[in-house]
Amino acid sequence: MSESAPQIDLELFRLCLDAEEDDLADLMAAARATAPNLPHLLLSILHRDGHPLGSGARDELRRARRRAEDYRGLHRVLAAEVGCRVLKGPALGELYPDGLLRPVGDLELAVADEPSLWRAVRRVRRERPVQRIDVCLMGSDHRHVSAVLHWPSLDPLLDGPHLVEIRTAALPGNFRTVVPRTRLPEHPWTAGLLAVAEERFQRPFGPRDAMDMFALAGADCAPGPEAVAEQMAGLHMEPEVVELLHYAGSRAELGPLEELRYLIADAADREVQRREEAEAHGMALAAAWEGGNGETPQSRAGGLPIHGLPLRSVEAGREDWQRVRLRDFDEGTLLLTPVGDYLLAGRPLVSSAQYDSACRELDRLDALAG
Repeated sequence: MSESAPQIDLELFRLCLDAEEDDLADLMAAARATAPNLPHLLLSILHRDGHPLGSGARDELRRARRRAEDYRGLHRVLAAEVGCRVLKGPALGELYPDGLLRPVGDLELAVADEPSLWRAVRRVRRERPVQRIDVCLMGSDHRHVSAVLHWPSLDPLLDGPHLVEIRTAALPGNFRTVVPRTRLPEHPWTAGLLAVAEERFQRPFGPRDAMDMFALAGADCAPGPEAVAEQMAGLHMEPEVVELLHYAGSRAELGPLEELRYLIADAADREVQRREEAEAHGMALAAAWEGGNGETPQSRAGGLPIHGLPLRSVEAGREDWQRVRLRDFDEGTLLLTPVGDYLLAGRPLVSSAQYDSACRELDRLDALAG
């Protein structure tokens, strides 16, 4: 789809940011206010085009490139060991022109099943100085698992931690009318498009998403619009893709992606109608989430995501564990995993009494185990 695709340059960056600043310092400030990692791309554009960079700018770009390389290396290791697929990140970064750095935040990986997820988590913990692992259950019967691993960046005072999210649901959906989906299109170009569009379930589209669209539009590896539409079928993403293409197209001409936008318009309308028909059930789930007291049985019945509040890390003794285990007790539910133990919570905060009760229950289980 490279024919007539716009070039990623300083002018396109301004258009995507919807910024009028001529002064580069003002443009950098606007980029940083939009997203903490958006300056990575701007700095790489300026460096490529020969603009002089000061020591601070050079070091920020160096750290961002190191983070991107760290993620690429980790993905190679995990792909060889567990067969994971990367979502956005390195896959989309390869589509950017030489010398340009896609904004670097976290690394998202999809694995085939839960045993693969825990093998990947263990490997990351061996390879990197992981300080925290967040765990979430999602989907029908909460059969899908997500684990997010955190470790310090090169400069923790200036940059956020390195984050790797590994999950069994490649496309989580909105947990109401679009359920988690494990299948990704085989073609990495289409998978990248859907991974960006999936972000709409979490937040509005922004300049980073628009730049990704222009990188996709300029990629020589892109399949034809008809093939993309066929690969998307059954994944319920047409409305988000249409909105994403409309958003990017309002900044600059999308070139060959315009054809895809119109090709899937009818499918997007049908998907919107399907969701509207299912919305009554979705509203019931939302009411259960908002009206509940945070205890897990109600949330588990509704199929909404449940996060684990960390109680303790487990370094050894569960090497043969391949799946999480749930243990109900008087004050809630424990989530026992191969790498740590958690209290399942339907809300970000729990009472001190519930937390203390969970710790006592862990002590009781330890005593029973001998």
